[in-house]
Amino acid sequence: MVAGLPHTLVGSDYNSVSLLVTQTQNGTITGTLDETEVKYNSPEHQRAVVTGTLKGSKVTLTVKLTLGSTVIDGTLDGDALTLQVPQSNGQIEDYVLKPGSVDDYNQRVAGLESDGSPSPTSQPSQKFY
Repeated sequence: MVAGLPHTLVGSDYNSVSLLVTQTQNGTITGTLDETEVKYNSPEHQRAVVTGTLKGSKVTLTVKLTLGSTVIDGTLDGDALTLQVPQSNGQIEDYVLKPGSVDDYNQRVAGLESDGSPSPTSQPSQKFY
């Protein structure tokens, strides 16, 4: 029997925070992905519908937005999910999500908002979309 993803996963980098909330049934994943990113000193929030599959430790997610969708592959290692996220520059970056809560996400978003703009010398943002 396929166990499933942890119900709520949270990940962040220097200027964004992501919250993945899913249900897994018989290897089929459904849920939502929320991402808040600071751009030009102002947070921007997006929500996407997520569907996908879990086969062993391999995860495939389709992130559906109003203007299209993105397919992201990943690996579940214990309760950590590492996604290989395509970037706007053509590179693929690992983005790690770990079990967390909506409160964890909200606290990280508040931290982003209070810190202001991202440092231009920091590594590129790892966006899902």
